[in-house]
Amino acid sequence: MLRVLVTRPEPGASRTAHRLEEAGFQPVLLPLTETKALPVAAGLIPDDAVAVAVTSANAMRHAPEEIIATLAALPCHAVGRRTAEAARKAGFLSVR
Repeated sequence: MLRVLVTRPEPGASRTAHRLEEAGFQPVLLPLTETKALPVAAGLIPDDAVAVAVTSANAMRHAPEEIIATLAALPCHAVGRRTAEAARKAGFLSVR
């Protein structure tokens, strides 16, 4: 069985490993990075913000509820399907 090295951080590493197993590969997990939320205050959001760009579902997993509540009414532009799903689940009303 062909082994494949997976260097993604969790939770993506486990999802990738599962897909590899289904395809007949043997995943070897070696997450070289870690996703860590940094402290942020909703007061830092500019009053004239007109949209939100989300580049990772991890942003939605780690965003404080106060930040989501402040931004949820703005149009949200997500980089992919999984990120868009995470934005909707977090409470964004208009996600593309």
